[in-house]
Amino acid sequence: MEAPLESGELTLNIEYTKTRYRHFAIDNLNVSYAVTPTDTIPNETPVDPDQEDPLLPDVVLPQLLSLESLSLSEIQFVFDKPVEIEEATFSVSGIGDAIRKQYADDSEKKLVNALFAEDMNPGDEYDVSYKGLTDLLGNRMASETIRVKLEEDKDDNKGDEDESSFSPGSLLINEVMADPKGLTAFPETEYIELYNVTTDELSLKDLLLVYDSRTTVSLPDITIPANGYAVLYRAGREIIIDQDGIDIPLDKFPTQLANAGKLLQLKSPSGTVIDEYAYPKAKPAKSWERSSSGDWHLSSDPRGGTPGSVNSSGEEDMEKPVEPEKPVEPEDLVDPNKPDPGKPSVPTITVKPGEFIFNELLPNPFAGGSEYIELYNRSDRALPVSGLSVAVRKTDGTLNTRYPLSSVTAMVEPDGYVLLTKNLSGVTDFYTIQSPFSLFEVPKLPILANTSSTLVLFRTTDQAVIDEVSYSSKWHASSIKDQKGVALERIDPEKETQSASNWTSASASSGYGTPGYRNSQSGLQPDNPDNPDAPDEPTSIEAPQWDESAGHYIIFYYLDQPGYNCRAFVFNLAGQRVAQIANHELLGMTGKLTWDGGALSGRQLQTGVYIFYAEIYHVNGTVKRYKQVFLVR
Repeated sequence: MEAPLESGELTLNIEYTKTRYRHFAIDNLNVSYAVTPTDTIPNETPVDPDQEDPLLPDVVLPQLLSLESLSLSEIQFVFDKPVEIEEATFSVSGIGDAIRKQYADDSEKKLVNALFAEDMNPGDEYDVSYKGLTDLLGNRMASETIRVKLEEDKDDNKGDEDESSFSPGSLLINEVMADPKGLTAFPETEYIELYNVTTDELSLKDLLLVYDSRTTVSLPDITIPANGYAVLYRAGREIIIDQDGIDIPLDKFPTQLANAGKLLQLKSPSGTVIDEYAYPKAKPAKSWERSSSGDWHLSSDPRGGTPGSVNSSGEEDMEKPVEPEKPVEPEDLVDPNKPDPGKPSVPTITVKPGEFIFNELLPNPFAGGSEYIELYNRSDRALPVSGLSVAVRKTDGTLNTRYPLSSVTAMVEPDGYVLLTKNLSGVTDFYTIQSPFSLFEVPKLPILANTSSTLVLFRTTDQAVIDEVSYSSKWHASSIKDQKGVALERIDPEKETQSASNWTSASASSGYGTPGYRNSQSGLQPDNPDNPDAPDEPTSIEAPQWDESAGHYIIFYYLDQPGYNCRAFVFNLAGQRVAQIANHELLGMTGKLTWDGGALSGRQLQTGVYIFYAEIYHVNGTVKRYKQVFLVR
């Protein structure tokens, strides 16, 4: 007679590494109480856990084409195919890992700029390396180290000064109006807009504009300011450009830009391609515009284009159609002091230091999400944002690329918020939005490093600093183990910006972010419109209340300081735990937890009397417990 089978548990533990997570499967699994001894000595060579899976025969990984020194502290990596850099590390011997990595604006993920904390010495040799790069499908590239020698500066440039001013991606073809027929706000003139992405002035002297690989035009000795725009068009034609742009009439501008699409190139005198764009078939009265990601779209500006200023988002505004502007008389074209009829007018109000402050930052968004910067108007007057710019301060104290906020034309009321992001859907798809009018999509913003960086808000005209913050990922609450998608919130708008104790993680109950409205961790305690009967005690948590309209229970809480975590459970009258509401969840200063009435068993709790138990604990050691009887309906 066989022995009866004994019940028990089977634990199947599957381990994988960051580089070995694809193509795994479990097949023909047999569970038996009779265990057959097996040889525990492996008969194959152990697999290196860091070794990547063999690639399929038709997979060709990107290859490094060249390295270029953009400055003493910045190197550009040029690849033949797009690469993913999220998990990549770029290093220089004797200096360390890059403090920032980003795609060049025109790269389509083929050009990667890496910034380092210290300058390299001209004439010295360095080992430049990278690891963790993948192609767009996640296939990991091999690590590579290249020995480079930074050339010393020479006095005898032999006429190469202008050549050294340009590197691929430093000057971009930013907008193309190939079919102006039907324009009403502008004269029907074809144009090509250039954009200087660098923080230095650039002279166009001897730079070449090449049309369709046949027509070559030498550009004049005109200087474009840092982050400035220049508009090229045929001399003798009428044109209107925004006030921030520079108009450059050219005698040899192509007689007509083909509506069907042609290749445009910017080349140095030696033939190096600075930028190129093969524009597609043109649409009448619509320009092709480059987005911040390097993609192109038809202009959604009601005028049909944005010559000389920040490009549109590409998304049509169907709710507020704008009537076409009246044609401008020719004599108006030569008056530089006359306001541009196509540019929104903004009151000339000077923002003072400390009136706008950094209030919330999201450096490490969810996959598919977008970084954002939130500003708060703590003054007693309505203020414009359009006269401000934002930039990252480098380790030597200077400002990196400056990003004007001129496209944000709204006035911000006292106690108002401004949410800046490159992609609105990357915010609205992940967080609760209470004030959509506080959210603005800005085509160009600084890239926020996940670990730490210094952001500066300043007046565009005189660069007077309005606010500055050197944030760190260490400012997150200790209970936050995965920081992806968790925003850093300012606790008290009146306290110092650069105080680590004045910042912490957004609460879990708020969805880990409060873009465009009051922070979950803010010390300000306004009236709670959801619960006008809120208690006067500084710290309390209420029993679950059924919300008929929402179809779930709500648990309101009110705390005396940020940094509390919460555990909350439901017990029956016999003392058995039957439901879990929160488990080590980071709370805000005030808010609510929700519970659908479900039990640990997966079913709904039966109607009856139960006990609600909550325990909140703080990193400073404070622990508070609450127990209340309530009715489950």
